[in-house]
Amino acid sequence: MITNYAIFLLLGFFLGIVVFGIFHLSIDAGLFLGLFLFSDSLLFILSKVLPDYKSLLVIFLFFIGVTISLVLLFPYRTFKGLDERGVFYWTLFLLYTLLSLIWSSNREYGYFKLLLFLVKGYFPGIVVFIVFKIFKKFAYKSLIFWGVIYSIVLLIYGTYEYHGRISLPGQNPIWTARSLILFITILLLYQEKSRLLVIWKIVLLCCSIYLFLKTQSRGPLIAFIFTWTYYIINKLIGPKNGGLFRVKLSKTILTFMFLISLFVMTVMLPSFNQSSVFNGDNRFAVLINKNLLSEDQNFVSRKIMWKEALNKFYNSPFLGVGAGGYSFSGIDYPHNLLLEIMSELGIIGLILWGMSLYRSFKATKGDLIMRMFFLQTIFFSLFSGDLGGNYEHVIIGLAALAKRQKV
Repeated sequence: MITNYAIFLLLGFFLGIVVFGIFHLSIDAGLFLGLFLFSDSLLFILSKVLPDYKSLLVIFLFFIGVTISLVLLFPYRTFKGLDERGVFYWTLFLLYTLLSLIWSSNREYGYFKLLLFLVKGYFPGIVVFIVFKIFKKFAYKSLIFWGVIYSIVLLIYGTYEYHGRISLPGQNPIWTARSLILFITILLLYQEKSRLLVIWKIVLLCCSIYLFLKTQSRGPLIAFIFTWTYYIINKLIGPKNGGLFRVKLSKTILTFMFLISLFVMTVMLPSFNQSSVFNGDNRFAVLINKNLLSEDQNFVSRKIMWKEALNKFYNSPFLGVGAGGYSFSGIDYPHNLLLEIMSELGIIGLILWGMSLYRSFKATKGDLIMRMFFLQTIFFSLFSGDLGGNYEHVIIGLAALAKRQKV
């Protein structure tokens, strides 16, 4: 079995040698970023084509091979780029998380989520970083391409097996919603001059919003609203715009109206049946109804989990209880990455994570789409998932670090 998987590593290596070494072709780093951010669709397709293999491991080994070929072909560009301090901070955070397994009471789960963090977050981010440093090419059109692929796969294979909410088979709808929110964001922000392409973009936007509403995911919606509120405020009072009266208000107002309309659609409609867009009860209504919120099981359970995470932090504030050590009443993580890091990695882990975030956020200066992506993925992590599941902010953070030296 090990030999079978090694074939994919060798395939990636020799393909890299042929494409980049013999034919001297360059590649857009945006293609890699888009592939990794919307990788669930590719993983699903591979599971159909290669049913006897683990799709994630196949992709991981293939890109290890590609990366090795790039490092061998372009050693100077690769290692010169990796001297970026932000990369050092993310690496230090990863190593400290690994070290914390020594005092973790649940090392098995700690290993599992650290492996996901490495395979789906840190390593893909390093690949994007290296590719950009070598070829100096990045286009957001590539992300739109992968977003379209993801939406098509979701439309064809999407199921409602998870409480009547759309997702790819076997996937939690929250992760589907996250991918769609990123796709919606880039469609809204990416400037296209051709009228034909603008019309095509509007069609894609309507389709992705429709699919997002069918996920009934509240955390990603809140993240979307908060980050776009930041965008509007920045547009209105940002120093580069010369203040409120010199900003181009038309686009800002239209964007604001779109957000308000989306919010009204999702929380104000009274009830829905199986044939409606929502395929079930309106889960968004709790966002404006305090009584419904207090009775919502997800919200109530999260309050308990968050309180337990704080208790663990108070009991072990400096080192934390170790990666995977949160375990509480059969639950492995508190569905809030900030509280998870506080409880499991303590103040030391929190500082390392904070330094990584700050460096990456600072790197998004001058790149509005990258900044919105980064902020949204941070907000995503405050409502669901664990360290391994919230891999998007690591990929985007490392991509932002790579692009910073371009602007």
